[in-house]
Amino acid sequence: MSNQKLVIRLEPRSISACASLPDELSFMGNALQHQVDVFEKSKDTDIILDLAPTGTGKTNAGLTVLKHQPNKSAVYIAPTNALIEQQTSAAKKFVSDAKLPHIVKSASAKDIKSWSNDKVGSRSGEKLYNVLRNPATVFPDVGANIPIILVTNPDIFYYATFFAYNQLDRGNIASSFYTKFSTVIFDEFHLYDAKQLVGMLFYLAYSQVFRFFQDGRKIVLLTATPEPACELALQNFKQAGVKIARIDGEAGNTNLLPSQTAVNLELRPKPDSKEEWLAELAAEVVRRFREKPDENGAVILDSLDNINRLSDLLRHEGLSDYVGRITGPAPKKDRQRAMQCQIILATSTVDVGFNFERHPESKRQNLDWLIFSARDRAAFWQRIGRVGRVLGKSETHIDSEAIAYLPADAWKEGLTSLETTGGRTVLKDLLETLPFP
Repeated sequence: MSNQKLVIRLEPRSISACASLPDELSFMGNALQHQVDVFEKSKDTDIILDLAPTGTGKTNAGLTVLKHQPNKSAVYIAPTNALIEQQTSAAKKFVSDAKLPHIVKSASAKDIKSWSNDKVGSRSGEKLYNVLRNPATVFPDVGANIPIILVTNPDIFYYATFFAYNQLDRGNIASSFYTKFSTVIFDEFHLYDAKQLVGMLFYLAYSQVFRFFQDGRKIVLLTATPEPACELALQNFKQAGVKIARIDGEAGNTNLLPSQTAVNLELRPKPDSKEEWLAELAAEVVRRFREKPDENGAVILDSLDNINRLSDLLRHEGLSDYVGRITGPAPKKDRQRAMQCQIILATSTVDVGFNFERHPESKRQNLDWLIFSARDRAAFWQRIGRVGRVLGKSETHIDSEAIAYLPADAWKEGLTSLETTGGRTVLKDLLETLPFP
């Protein structure tokens, strides 16, 4: 075990429920205040930034904006293909509940390739353009000129808006992406790489310069962990006259609902030796399982190889029946089994929009403990937000446990100065000053 460690208790988190829903959102039932705030602010705002914590319904918050222009098309940009599938299902449910006329289509590269070639040929760009022009062209069961919600990823969005498709299609596709959508939702945009982020910011600038905001376009940005560079860019847009609203789901102090338990967090330096680290992880998991066999936990690491090797170590300890893996290459059936295991081993696949659902539903948090590594600040806060979620649960007072392994440089540069009684705010402020890769 590493001798150098810090322990800090992160206080419980709550989020405000909505006391009274506007008539347009009555179908949502028990909505949260930040969801209603997104809807209300978007009436007279160009860009809406929703900063609600992970797992508190930011997807539905963004989709409420559709109610202002119910007969116009939208695009939803999700950062991973796994999330495209999940958000497509969420959008379909929202459209059905809200009685909107839209057709919802997922548009990963694999999805587009699977669309029929019968009427428009086999080129992906040709298919995508025709679906945006008139969905009935590719999907004959759809009414003519029905509005569409296209759920895609940042790469396809970038290729479309930067004229990177086949030369026969690039102009048509770019024109469609720049002019077709009245609502544009960027989900978890802090995870975009530099190219994808440039694509998003250019689209915002294009919308401002060519007066699409004046014509009613709404852009919704969803993230629990905004990066300073994006904050600066938004400030520049604001100075240029773009109307921007920031919504923080935890800002209110009325009608509070518990959203996350207190978390007893232990910070450890990541050992230089992979073998030493994996042995330490395995010993920690085995100890927790044997001391508290009724609790559920997870280990989230960036490396698939580390997850597989950890799985082997736990198998040698006789825990095969209790361990499940959720990784990019894992088939959907294996992921579904893994979610019911007491010990879940996962890669960054679970970082965004992933819910550790259990059946039957637990009365308390689905994850009692979490062990994870963090390659940067965003990953740290995303992952710590996975443990102890209790929104909608009947038992919300049981503390959760977490161990975070941080890079050695963080310890050399001042992590040991952490005031361990300061809670989340002090930890956040200190992490902002430390070097991450």
